[in-house]
Amino acid sequence: MISSRHFQALTFVLFALLAVSVLAQQPAEPPSIPSTGFAGLDQYRARRIAVFTDDFGQLARYRDANAALKPPKSGEDRVVFFGDSITDIWHLDEYFPGKP
Repeated sequence: MISSRHFQALTFVLFALLAVSVLAQQPAEPPSIPSTGFAGLDQYRARRIAVFTDDFGQLARYRDANAALKPPKSGEDRVVFFGDSITDIWHLDEYFPGKP
């Protein structure tokens, strides 16, 4: 049977080893992207990597625009568009000038 004193010493040693192993870990480097041989495409891919690592699903894509949108005025009608990558490039503000 293990004594209380030995158990405490063993617990301390295990905790110390765990702490040292956690501190020894290096922070992760950003992922490296192999070159395609086309500089423009490589630059585009490098810019897009953050979307997949920091905001997968682009949930924050319109966060600033939504925050800047004021509540509707009394009697004001609004339309909400749902879409995908195709409707994303439609520039709806240009198709409906003067409409909120």
